[in-house]
Amino acid sequence: MSTTIEISRRWLQRVEVQLEASRTTSTTSRFSSSSYSTAIERKLELSLRTSLSMSEESEQLLRQTVDVTVPPHSRLTVRLHWKQIWQEGYLRARFVGGTISEIPYRAAVEMAFDQENIQS
Repeated sequence: MSTTIEISRRWLQRVEVQLEASRTTSTTSRFSSSSYSTAIERKLELSLRTSLSMSEESEQLLRQTVDVTVPPHSRLTVRLHWKQIWQEGYLRARFVGGTISEIPYRAAVEMAFDQENIQS
């Protein structure tokens, strides 16, 4: 016997962008005296880190039909293994002043499933 099953699932389509910049400045001062055999050294380090993270979501609906065949005098369990497909990469941006930066992004672009038929 052949039958058609309609499958629907709501999921969130999501885009994430992250930008992080860091800058470190250091300076070293040294003092030594001819009358002493030791020297004094002072090191000053300044570190600045800026980060920005953004994300946007929208609800999507996946609707699909699956045809299955159930042999006579048996039972069939259809098991769906859901997976979310992500696309990852870098956005190249040119800022005022000509600076070019690559910004990592990640986007959930699709919902899919693998079908497993268990006959008993």
